[in-house]
Amino acid sequence: MVLKKCSQEQYKLSIYDSIDLIKKDDWQEIQKDTNLYLSIPYLKSLELSMSHQVEFRYLMFYDNQVRPLGIAYVQILEFENIGDTYAEYLPKFGDRFSKAFLNKLGIKIMICGNTFVTGENGFAFCESMSFQDSLKLLTDGLLRLRNHEKEEDRVSVFLMKEFWEKSFSSSDKILKGADFRGFDVDVNMVLKLNPNWHHLDDYMADMRTKFRTKAKAAFKKSSNLVIKELRLNDIEKHQKRIEELFLNVLKRASFKLSDLNGTSFLNFKHCLKENNIVLGYFLDEKLIGFSSSFIDGHYLDANYVGIDYDFNLEHALYSRMLYDFVEISIRKGMKELRLGRTAEEIKSGVGGEPVHLRLYIKHTNKLSNRLLKSLVKNIVPSEFELRKPFKAEVYDNWIH
Repeated sequence: MVLKKCSQEQYKLSIYDSIDLIKKDDWQEIQKDTNLYLSIPYLKSLELSMSHQVEFRYLMFYDNQVRPLGIAYVQILEFENIGDTYAEYLPKFGDRFSKAFLNKLGIKIMICGNTFVTGENGFAFCESMSFQDSLKLLTDGLLRLRNHEKEEDRVSVFLMKEFWEKSFSSSDKILKGADFRGFDVDVNMVLKLNPNWHHLDDYMADMRTKFRTKAKAAFKKSSNLVIKELRLNDIEKHQKRIEELFLNVLKRASFKLSDLNGTSFLNFKHCLKENNIVLGYFLDEKLIGFSSSFIDGHYLDANYVGIDYDFNLEHALYSRMLYDFVEISIRKGMKELRLGRTAEEIKSGVGGEPVHLRLYIKHTNKLSNRLLKSLVKNIVPSEFELRKPFKAEVYDNWIH
């Protein structure tokens, strides 16, 4: 249903609880295919997959002439009886958080952004609005959304995730001014693609000998694997195995807010079609791994992998997946390969460079929000050894 239409002197706000109900033309006028994660097909696939454990809200901002100003969506999750199990891990997006705060959680959290991917993926505004003005409108809209919910369903915590380093000065000014507490989280490892790389051989030729030798060793170890791009019918056929492999990886994560499943990957492929690339890794006709990546404009986002760890080391399964992400990026003419936040050292070995990220959190209770201020000071990104796989001239002329 359409949840609400409300207005202020500055703008009008419409709120929906399903992507099927939004005004698609107005949404598209703002989104303009500039962010896959704000596209209607992607949001539809996410809603189909996750509505059993995540609530979705869609916000549309208008001026007084009912011209679209901006769009946003949020995911609402509930923490319930988590206890001590995850005390040192809240939240996944910060990696280390205070047990004292966790013990207070029997709460709902409203996340502007996407719990499953990294970056500024929760909102977009018209080009005539400055980034700072957009954030002002957004924070006001989120508060109105919260106040509109039934009192027993209202969220206790707002989370804005994740802002790229280039946005820090604006996001700090506006969000901290609105009593949000900012903290840096683990970096996203990003490989800038050299336009002179037309084939994987070009990429490897730019490597230092040590890292080129490692790459060749990974290809040799994985030579017995049959690697196949999975179509919709393939994903459906292997759906249960894909879920099992993904859970193998998820079990090793320190903390998770919600789970994707086999149906999620089926929905991604159904809704995103060629913008979702899924590779299956087979050994003697048995699926022992898969990878899933999204094409978003000029970059490839390497989102998910599933691994049978019994075969990982012997067949260099994870390493091969990383090199395959590089190969896909080169073949598709991408400018960037975003490898994500985990396993930073390994990803730096294929050329990933750290890009800093910042989250902002706010508790609706003033006393708890003051407590947050001291707690977030203790959240620091993980440390790792940054490897430099390319020759010096590559960094001088391209990477930097």
